[in-house]
Amino acid sequence: MGNDEQSSPNRSFDSERVSRWRRSSTAKAERPRSASRRFSLKKIIGATFRRSRPSSLASGRTASYNDETASYNDETATTPIVPIPSVTSQDTHPADDSSRRGVDHSRLDPFRISSIQSDLPAHTHSMVKLKSDLSSSPRTLRLSLIPTSIDKDQLRNYLASLTYEAQVSDDNILALSLAPYKKWLVATVTFRVEPLEFTECRSNHILDIQLPPQLSGALITVDTDFYGITPLYHPPQSEPKYDLIAVCGLSAHAFGSWKSHSPSYTMWLRDILPLDFPDFRVLTWGYESDLKDPIANRNITSFSRQLLMAIRGARELAMAKHRPIIFVGHSLGGLIIKQGVNAAEGNSPNDKEVLDSCLGMLFFGVPNRGLNNDNMLSLVKGMKSAPFVHDLMEGSEMLRILDYRFERTYEEHLKSRLVVSFYEMKDTNTIIETPGGGWSRTGKPIRMVSQDSATCFIRAKEVHHHIPIISDHSRLVKFCRRDDQNYLAVCLEINEILSCT
Repeated sequence: MGNDEQSSPNRSFDSERVSRWRRSSTAKAERPRSASRRFSLKKIIGATFRRSRPSSLASGRTASYNDETASYNDETATTPIVPIPSVTSQDTHPADDSSRRGVDHSRLDPFRISSIQSDLPAHTHSMVKLKSDLSSSPRTLRLSLIPTSIDKDQLRNYLASLTYEAQVSDDNILALSLAPYKKWLVATVTFRVEPLEFTECRSNHILDIQLPPQLSGALITVDTDFYGITPLYHPPQSEPKYDLIAVCGLSAHAFGSWKSHSPSYTMWLRDILPLDFPDFRVLTWGYESDLKDPIANRNITSFSRQLLMAIRGARELAMAKHRPIIFVGHSLGGLIIKQGVNAAEGNSPNDKEVLDSCLGMLFFGVPNRGLNNDNMLSLVKGMKSAPFVHDLMEGSEMLRILDYRFERTYEEHLKSRLVVSFYEMKDTNTIIETPGGGWSRTGKPIRMVSQDSATCFIRAKEVHHHIPIISDHSRLVKFCRRDDQNYLAVCLEINEILSCT
């Protein structure tokens, strides 16, 4: 499906919304409204519709189901699970917040567990037949190429001045981060009610927005996919002492994977961790890994190479090249980190710097000896992803070799670095195919990653901690409060990693 075909349904939908709003605003003309909230069709068409452009990775993509939050994620948009050509959901596709108005952007991850909930807008419910409460899952957007001259207050005021369907409260912006990256700033923002200027932003489409002249008039980009590196936090007045780099699981969203279910906009890596570790720079890395993608071939080696290149790009400055790194990996993300460490050993000097900088690793539900989910093989039978999924199952020769090489690399280069393996204590519903050809996490509950599989590597207990979490596979990395007992356990292990330096 071409890009024009993808965008036309959304344009039609927005036109209907515009017409309805204009009729209602005429009827309520006597109610005073601020100039910043008045609707301007010319502004929306000029600033948003004409500037919507497809992502370079988006060619031929359609919507996909996100299993990480077990919700529909259009932002990952790789394989059609339901016949919806142009709806996007941030938390569903990988980004944490999925649909046009707001949804949780995690993707369908065969390693993830959670109850089914839809990130789709209301007008698509009849098509997907999933229940959804958009108000409980606002999506998060990523804004990039922001000039370094803009501070957080200026950005907040600009976002508040945009156009909304109705008058919004002063606390409409639920969460906002702003951090430097390369020669610009990157922001993540979660709205209670999204500005109309952003409604065209969806999976695999990057939106170009021009800032007003008083903010330099620069062109910034807005997306929901969160591919590549996203800086979530940087110490405001100093250089960070450590980099924490988080890698999500298969078909997962780099933001939504780590976002809590209640409150639905809290993402602990962005909103909680900096309170306890203010000298950290916190980064996430996202990658395309939809199992139903009919084009791409998936393998852990290629993902690990992409990860190493992204890390090098985020540490180009001399002051960052040797900054200590703590890796955080969930499910497949942990395997990618292990393979990246293996590859860095024999690659370029720049990759070797990443290996030498590794201070410790936190692994959550990583299937070192394979995933206990044989029905996934039947779901991907005949697809390009079938060999990849086979390599992730229990008894995999590929995983055995990866584990052997990692233990050897650890002994030679990382000895005494602390590795912490968190493992799930609850079963996860398996994914089954629905009569309409979609996927639903409503199958028989199983232990997705066993304790043995999650903790089998590195025999020395003094450098490898095994920590149980009373959670299913998906919620292993979803912490909602600073006093969450599981989050406190993570903080304890991070402090122990730091004490070993």
